[in-house]
Amino acid sequence: MSTQPDSTVERSTPRPGIAQLTMNRPATLNAMTAELVQSLHDHLDEIAVDPDVRVVVLTGAGRGFCAGLDLGGYGATPHTAAMGRTQSGFATQKHIASLIPQLRLLHEQHATTERQIDRVLAQLAQPDTVEGKPTEHRDAEILQSLPGVGRVVAATMLTEASGLLAARDYATLRAYTGAAPITKRSGKRVFLVRMRYACNGRLREALYHWCRTSLQHDAAARAYYDGLRARGHAHGRALRSVGDRWLRILIAMLNAKTLYDGSRFEQTQTMPT
Repeated sequence: MSTQPDSTVERSTPRPGIAQLTMNRPATLNAMTAELVQSLHDHLDEIAVDPDVRVVVLTGAGRGFCAGLDLGGYGATPHTAAMGRTQSGFATQKHIASLIPQLRLLHEQHATTERQIDRVLAQLAQPDTVEGKPTEHRDAEILQSLPGVGRVVAATMLTEASGLLAARDYATLRAYTGAAPITKRSGKRVFLVRMRYACNGRLREALYHWCRTSLQHDAAARAYYDGLRARGHAHGRALRSVGDRWLRILIAMLNAKTLYDGSRFEQTQTMPT
């Protein structure tokens, strides 16, 4: 987690793509002052032009979220030094209320981006035609037929791993997504020691959400995960094994130009060692 310190608002990144803004006045239950509100404005302006941020979380330090206006002294609202008391009061209200349009703008930008991604994915999934008749399935359509693959996962896989998918390179793809473990050899034995950190962070995040969601929608994936957990594998290791399985299935489907059929995997499960 990375953190940018601030006297009244701290910005951190608990996970890739997530910006967390923490109001940092726990002694006053994060009561709002001019400094705190202006800091929120500044952080939201930065987030609005940050292409890596997909989610904004607003929270408060300590035992309370926000007690409202600081009755002990809000402070001077920017650009109100020459105003009278009434005008300054209205300016203060506007200063606080204008946070809402900023948050709505972020939401609208996110929704617009989602619609644009949906249109591109739909275009990529359109099958090739010969004399007006569809031929074989395209890679985007095959990828999106897999359980757990939603908008963001599909877009990330098709952009960050486009060359590997086109080459049907399973070995490199599993390493690039972090699904392949780091191994340590000792004589004739092989010990799996830890997860792979040297990989593409966006692909690893996409594969994680793909696997996590697939457990809720695919009985074969769930049974595979449960079997690994029963053998003593930790959640993270089991989830990476599920991801490795999905990548293997995806490459096989791309080679065969077929869509996913869950019934083919319900009976047979091969557990990794």
